[in-house]
Amino acid sequence: MPINPTAHPVIAPINGRWSPYRFDDRSVETEKLAQCFEAASWAASSFNEQPWRWMIASREQTGEFQRMLACLLPANQEWAGKAGALVLPAYRTKFTRNDN
Repeated sequence: MPINPTAHPVIAPINGRWSPYRFDDRSVETEKLAQCFEAASWAASSFNEQPWRWMIASREQTGEFQRMLACLLPANQEWAGKAGALVLPAYRTKFTRNDN
């Protein structure tokens, strides 16, 4: 059974491949997002600083979602606009303990 729409028949492994450019335009549950970022916050870091930060906009947060989408190149906006949530990563460039 074809998974991806193709203009011409292709073998199953190619047709069934996953692509980061294909999204269902449905919501991602808040609890699932919270679980993902809770797990990420426990990743190892230098001096236990956890310098990473994330800005998250679900598709229900229409204004925030559109503002984050506008940060992308037009070609990426087309496919990313179908995602259930957008995430922009950020990080601190200096340690809080000594400002280095």
